[in-house]
Amino acid sequence: MQSFEFDHLLNNTESEILDYKECFHDNNAKFIHDILCLANSTPTTNKYLIFGVRELNGISSQIIGINNDIHRKNLQQISNMIQSSFFNNVPDYDYIEFQYNGVLIGILEIKHSEKKPFFLLKDKVDEKTRVRAGVAYSRLGDTNTPIDSCVDDSSLANMWIVRFRLDNAP
Repeated sequence: MQSFEFDHLLNNTESEILDYKECFHDNNAKFIHDILCLANSTPTTNKYLIFGVRELNGISSQIIGINNDIHRKNLQQISNMIQSSFFNNVPDYDYIEFQYNGVLIGILEIKHSEKKPFFLLKDKVDEKTRVRAGVAYSRLGDTNTPIDSCVDDSSLANMWIVRFRLDNAP
């Protein structure tokens, strides 16, 4: 990712395509939940989980960096976590790290896909956190579907419509 592309993302508040994290998750189930929510969100663009950025009051953001993050993961660790989580379909993703104003930033890019809904075939449990199998999670605005809930019927129906291309003209 080029610096100007990151600047563009940084000038936006959290949304259905953008989620800022000050540091990496200390709980893999919560990390998988965030990935599912972004992967299933409505916009037809790529989605971004950016590590090392703190959102301030929903208007601006502060760059913190992940240089000293004890939970920092690399692409291989993220891939291993995703592969061991029993997704029905693994979303296409990429992870990069780069220096920005002297600090290290991590960006997990989740590519847009029509393979929605993404869900797990087996519960993902880490400590007391459980991402439930067969449940579709998504993101509305800057808010994830709660981990103990699921998307509403119309959102789930729209995901299946896109998946089976029922929205395309014959």
